[in-house]
Amino acid sequence: MALSLGVLAGTLIGEQVGWRVAFGAVSLVALAVIGWISVSVTGVGQPAIEQADAKPSGPAPESAKSPLRQTLVVPGVAAIMVTVTTFVLGHTII
Repeated sequence: MALSLGVLAGTLIGEQVGWRVAFGAVSLVALAVIGWISVSVTGVGQPAIEQADAKPSGPAPESAKSPLRQTLVVPGVAAIMVTVTTFVLGHTII
């Protein structure tokens, strides 16, 4: 929906106030959303920070070594990532 309606809305706003203002407004909204996400979303699945004087007792657990691998084994995540990557590459190439 954003690809079809966003182009129309961007064209309308660009014609009314100029393309520089339209790009500036989108940039400000993006920065506001980034700030909102960074404040409201907590870190999920991040390992707890150990005390500086604590010594590790052995090798790190597998989940701490490769969070990407741990994420990709969740059913459906790899298929979604391939689909999104293909879509984005196809959209940018065309």
